[in-house]
Amino acid sequence: MNAAALTKEFDLEVEGTTIPFVVEYDLQTHSFQVSENGKEPYRLLFNMENKSWSTSPEGATAVPVEELALKVQQSFGIFV
Repeated sequence: MNAAALTKEFDLEVEGTTIPFVVEYDLQTHSFQVSENGKEPYRLLFNMENKSWSTSPEGATAVPVEELALKVQQSFGIFV
């Protein structure tokens, strides 16, 4: 599988500031490792039981989790 297909980059605007994101899909855990503005990466997780998104650690993202999840899904072209 092409490693580039598992990594996406995009920008989101937060309070007038553009923040670059690098997101890598983890084939083993089926989660996303997110690096936001070059800071320490965190995980974006989808809970299949209650159909909700979260981050680990909680509150790690500068944007609402649902907004980030939507952008990640758009970037990868896959929606859950």
